[in-house]
Amino acid sequence: MAQKRKTHTEAFKARVAVEAIKGVRTLSELSAAHGVHPTVIAHWKRQLLDGAPEVFRRGLGGPGRSEEVVTAPLYQEIGRLKMELEWLKKSSERVAGGPTRLVARGVHDGVDGTTVCVGGRGPLDALL
Repeated sequence: MAQKRKTHTEAFKARVAVEAIKGVRTLSELSAAHGVHPTVIAHWKRQLLDGAPEVFRRGLGGPGRSEEVVTAPLYQEIGRLKMELEWLKKSSERVAGGPTRLVARGVHDGVDGTTVCVGGRGPLDALL
């Protein structure tokens, strides 16, 4: 029966490739230490060296760009929520103290299907 292929994590591959780049030990020594064929280690080393410039690239499609794509909608949402909060604050300031009646439809506690809630000033008071 055939053996199952080994799968190595990216962190393991990077660690072994960095050791190969340092050159402190030969590929054969690294192979014996980590249980990976020397050709595979040489391939990981080449991948790391070929991909190194990508780490420092600051252009379109680089890491900075994807971060901007993710954060832009979040900043828009924050701005919208701030504007909504300011509007609610200003509207609630117009309502001068005292109890407020809030009528909610669809709750069948009253005769005509309305419920009347009486309370102090709150965030929903400005909507009346």
